[in-house]
Amino acid sequence: MKKKVLLFLVLTMIVSYLFKPMGLANAEPRAIQVTDEHAIEGTFAEPIQPIEETVVDFNRFWHVPLPVIAEGQFSDREDGLVGAEWILNGEGVLEVNAGFINWMDFRSPWHDYRFHITEINFAGSITAGMFLLSLFKT
Repeated sequence: MKKKVLLFLVLTMIVSYLFKPMGLANAEPRAIQVTDEHAIEGTFAEPIQPIEETVVDFNRFWHVPLPVIAEGQFSDREDGLVGAEWILNGEGVLEVNAGFINWMDFRSPWHDYRFHITEINFAGSITAGMFLLSLFKT
């Protein structure tokens, strides 16, 4: 509540400064009083109501990219089919993009991050090779 009072005082000072060059600085003085209940009151036509806190979801206005925890790409196939790229983001979503997947190792490429993975999305067409050993095993 103290932040709101301070913000109100600063805004009042700014408005007062802006109107000073226009000859409006001698307008009706405004007194601000903080009561025991921390309610803001003033000498305006009607009392000022406390400002309600509002949560703003800024993702509605612009896209904020998520941090990348790990990323990589599977090997290309011999006939030139490009290996699928994969990305693990900060929300635990592993996204495997379109391409070729073949894996013969006993540990997946994202093995070190396996406990961070909460969801797996396949974006596009995946061509599987002969081996998919240990890719989706904990």
